[in-house]
Amino acid sequence: NPGDITANAVIELEVVNTAGCTSTLISQNITFNSSPNSTIATGLPGNTLCSGDDFTLTLTQTDYTAGTTTFTVVYGTNNREVTTTTGQATLTIVGLTAETLFTVTTENGDGCSSTDSITVYVPKLDNAGTIATAASTTICAGDYIDGNITSTATASLAAGSSTATIEYEWQFLSTATPTWTKIPGSTNSSTLTTNTLSNFPIYGDTQIRRLARAVRGSVKCEGVFTPVINITVEEVVVPTLSSSLGSFEMCGDDTLEITAVGAPVNYTYRWFLNLHKILKM
Repeated sequence: NPGDITANAVIELEVVNTAGCTSTLISQNITFNSSPNSTIATGLPGNTLCSGDDFTLTLTQTDYTAGTTTFTVVYGTNNREVTTTTGQATLTIVGLTAETLFTVTTENGDGCSSTDSITVYVPKLDNAGTIATAASTTICAGDYIDGNITSTATASLAAGSSTATIEYEWQFLSTATPTWTKIPGSTNSSTLTTNTLSNFPIYGDTQIRRLARAVRGSVKCEGVFTPVINITVEEVVVPTLSSSLGSFEMCGDDTLEITAVGAPVNYTYRWFLNLHKILKM
């Protein structure tokens, strides 16, 4: 039984012929070489990276004493071999795009081998989903969006993605804020509620979108964005006042006609006298 063979074992044999005669005892010393112990390290948090990223595989024969160690690494359709006289080697893996099993066979200088494996995880998104709002997207400066921005379709993981959760971030872009920025008070939710929007006054034309990330452990893979919702701020053209007398000085028996000049004709005009509304037209 090979399992009974230990280091420095001696195998002995004698044979007996049909007449019952016994041969001289013969012996053979067995040299026992152990299979190598090895480790595989990716240097990645949770052995996870984002699609298309690179990493370095570190291979170590932990019981190395001398000689040449050969590591054979098989992953996907790849079969790569690296040799070392230090017991340790590295292998650069470029552009991994899917969850992959790495199988490593370690052969020591005595010709003994062992096999270990490790899985590298790749979370990734297929699409960002879509968003919409029933609220008016044309507002006055300083007003708020008066309604939820809802998720009409949630983001989804791509085929072949590792198991992951999906995280959202709501962002806006405007002339005053020319880079995409998280909406203050927004949370990791597929819907942007009026509770949040009521604290987000808008003073100029603004775009809103939802970012989706694929998250596994501490690794967050930036993914895809929904189409934007455009918020238009309707500017108010402030008219000037014109006097029929040429000025706003008058005598007691004068008749003064004041005309609003420069504002569009489709505006509603509300006239006030000493802060009291006297006419709407």
